[in-house]
Amino acid sequence: MDITAVGPVSPAVRSLCDGFNGFGLDLHRALPAQGNTFISPLSIGTALTALLQGARGQTADELARVLGIQGTAEDTARAMAELRRILEPRSAKEESWNDGTQGWETVERETFRLSLATGLLVEEAYPLHTAFCDALTEGFGAEFLSVTFANPEETADRVNTWVAEKTENRITDLVSPDSLLPEMRLILANAVYFKARWADQFAEGATRPKPFHLLPGASTESVEVPMMANPGTFLYWKSGSGDVEALSINYEEGLSMLVVLPATGRFAEVEAGLSADFLARIQAGSEWTLVDLELPRFEMRFETELGDVLQELGLQAAFVVASADFGGITPHPDGLVLSNAIHQAWLKVDEHGTEAAAATAQAAMAGAMIEEEPPQPIPFVVDRPFYFFIQEQLTGAVLFMGRVLNPTA
Repeated sequence: MDITAVGPVSPAVRSLCDGFNGFGLDLHRALPAQGNTFISPLSIGTALTALLQGARGQTADELARVLGIQGTAEDTARAMAELRRILEPRSAKEESWNDGTQGWETVERETFRLSLATGLLVEEAYPLHTAFCDALTEGFGAEFLSVTFANPEETADRVNTWVAEKTENRITDLVSPDSLLPEMRLILANAVYFKARWADQFAEGATRPKPFHLLPGASTESVEVPMMANPGTFLYWKSGSGDVEALSINYEEGLSMLVVLPATGRFAEVEAGLSADFLARIQAGSEWTLVDLELPRFEMRFETELGDVLQELGLQAAFVVASADFGGITPHPDGLVLSNAIHQAWLKVDEHGTEAAAATAQAAMAGAMIEEEPPQPIPFVVDRPFYFFIQEQLTGAVLFMGRVLNPTA
């Protein structure tokens, strides 16, 4: 799909993405403060929004409040269908030399791919409401798979095979047999796979080993990382106090990575102030600036159980047998209750671009002008702990966000 064919984004989609973004920041603040973190607000938000289609009463109210969702479950299902269409793979036409015909030809090259998949793995013969199934099929493009929770090895293999297929084998062990119980009745899984090239790629020959300075209290003061370099013109922002600066690095076809770099000694202070309003101020105040960019090449994997974190954020009724109300999912008199939520994400950033994957399982029980005096570039050297946000620019959706304390960990 060409980005020019997307058309205007509806207010419902923007509202949904704003809710997911705020939820992602809330979730980040609730995660342990030590170590790297990497999550996909899009994946977790999509999985919870799918549950919302069958939630009722207090359970539905808490889900909507935690996700920052406005409108009805039906509204969100329609918005999800539109969002999935917007996030379809994009391509660009370019001229390529054909050795066979000895001539130039126009070819389409994929510039961006984001696979957003939802799967419902249901106990064999367990009844589901038709309206719930229709909402997941039409709004979320969900796939339904039959499993037997009495056979945890087989069920875990079924879940992990599905997730691996959707994430290009980047995530292969989302659930273990030990995490599955015979009384479970369904697993709602969401998987996201992302791959995009930088609009202006880093030259591999310019990458050099350099020190990355860790936070005080780490076992060593610094670690050596492969530091990529790419001088150019970027959207740049710096706070009036000078305690934090930010740079937006464009991918091809309407995506970008925002790097938020606290000044030395200001990391905790900046982390405490992370919010949707803070990111909006960065976006509004950024200006095109000549920058000498240095960014570590890194790869990271992050896994976390979200059950306690979601309850801390206010999603409590869904985890309690006496109050959980998922009457819109099943007519079974025993009902359903959430037992846990697992999220796993993987990321690779190199000279060519970024590749990332994430999965969530919910178990229920412009060029610069030439002047006589050329302006000196501003150094933006990411040689200390930082945050990053991978964002789709049309919708504002934060696909992935992370905190990097040590690129080698």
